[in-house]
Amino acid sequence: MAAIHEAVLDDGAEAPILVGHSIGGPLATIYAATFPCSGVISIEAPIRLEPFAAQLQSLRPQLTGEEFAATWARFKESWRMDLVPDDARALLRAGEGAPQELVLAYQSDLLDRPLEDVVRLRDEGLERLRERGTPYIALHANPVDSAERAWLADRLPQASSLVWPVRHHFPHVADPGRFAALLTGFAAGCAR
Repeated sequence: MAAIHEAVLDDGAEAPILVGHSIGGPLATIYAATFPCSGVISIEAPIRLEPFAAQLQSLRPQLTGEEFAATWARFKESWRMDLVPDDARALLRAGEGAPQELVLAYQSDLLDRPLEDVVRLRDEGLERLRERGTPYIALHANPVDSAERAWLADRLPQASSLVWPVRHHFPHVADPGRFAALLTGFAAGCAR
């Protein structure tokens, strides 16, 4: 959070709109629950993190050990970058070589903290966002289970859950114009 907050302060933003993709979605959500924020767009990141955390914790020995490259490759395969349009795929390749230390640092809460602590912090943060009425969009690339939608709606009634069925992990780069329009409309609504 410190790095995000420092960037916000350096920019002079008083209550930014945060957009986070993948692990950036929960980071944006946590930031918005901690500091002044006008809204959040979380892309391809479940807030209900228990299933993902269980998977990640089961792979802890591989992620922290010599098998990191092969294990991380399986995560990357699930993103289906082969389905991303060619022009956007070139942009995504710049971030393909995530070093082990970076991946472990981003996932440290789920790998190193007891899950009940992480869940409690998430729930407390969502309650603060609910109380503030912080506008929130959860954007997904595949259909979202109705129980998952209901779970989010119960905790954040102001949240919108959108599906852009592109079948890969990057709906925001599949159609940048559409994403720009979503962000512009969201920002206009947050300014009211």
